[in-house]
Amino acid sequence: MDRVYFKLSSAQPERTANLLISRGVPVSDLRIRDASLSFFVPVAWRERVRRTPGAIVEREREKGIFKTLRSTKWRFMLYIGLIAALSALVFISMTIWSIEVHGADSVPPERIIADLRDLGVHIFSPFWKIENRRLQNELLLREPSLRWVTLNLKGTKLFVLVREEIPAPEIIEPSPEPIRARRFGIITSAVALEGNSAVKPGDTVLSGDELIVPSERGTLGKVTARTFYEISAEMPVLCKLKLRESSEKTLTSLIIGEKRINFYNSNRHSAAEYDTIECTMPLPFLPLRIERATVREYETADFEPDAESAANILKSRLAYTLCRNMVEGSVVSERFTVSQEGGLIRVTLFAECRENIGESYDRRNDNR
Repeated sequence: MDRVYFKLSSAQPERTANLLISRGVPVSDLRIRDASLSFFVPVAWRERVRRTPGAIVEREREKGIFKTLRSTKWRFMLYIGLIAALSALVFISMTIWSIEVHGADSVPPERIIADLRDLGVHIFSPFWKIENRRLQNELLLREPSLRWVTLNLKGTKLFVLVREEIPAPEIIEPSPEPIRARRFGIITSAVALEGNSAVKPGDTVLSGDELIVPSERGTLGKVTARTFYEISAEMPVLCKLKLRESSEKTLTSLIIGEKRINFYNSNRHSAAEYDTIECTMPLPFLPLRIERATVREYETADFEPDAESAANILKSRLAYTLCRNMVEGSVVSERFTVSQEGGLIRVTLFAECRENIGESYDRRNDNR
């Protein structure tokens, strides 16, 4: 309901306020300052306030929705636009604007989203179309590798949480082919579960030599040997060192659902050397996100690192490479050599390991 704001001047403002209240005038937000008082009353009480004895009206202002409508002179296009905007806001708040899949590993998230699309759930789908139990069962039937599925709604975003089936342990069956050496080594132990061992501790074998020959049931076993590695790595003596930041600019994007609108030139990587710091700010109650990327360009200069520091970096890389090359083994001893020539620092690793060198090759795999 519309209200009228009055400001009255009076020699006795407290007495004037008591007079208005005693007459039954519904006064609200009453304030008394010096020789004046201000308050709000409904429009229907306007004339009674004007006739208040001993008070002079200094200011009179009407507020309310009908006052606003009269001031716009009933511009229907404005009202239609307002109604359309409110309707669009209601539509946006009741539909899905993005879908995220979490927990999928062997099954691509794109395939799960495609399955949901076939089941009638996609971008701009209304919330009441999401039948959680039915969609769970349909997804489990379509993707046998999934063990558990659930769908959660948060605002206008649909989260699909999945758990994949835990595979059963692999059953190792005897192979009809002999077990051969993967690499050079000195045998330390040979255990033949199926077949007959062709080597004994202390024997030296080369890559491809037979370790366990098949019997009627095939070959199965484990052969451990001492193996030797020589691995090298190098890096340049001169490296690039970041000096200082030369300039900075902010790139802003608006993300609507799965669409992106960039408010900058698409060539955001024009600088050769730069750092990027990204920050995403979602807007409340709307499927909109503002992404700000701060690009800081910097200058570089040639820098010669300490030889010991560079060698330590290469040593850690070589140790990681050695662990990746071993199969079911451990390092017995290792030794590093460091050399520098031609603008490069070279580190060589000499290692002795103990590992399983047996490798079986089943020709039946070729026919699959």
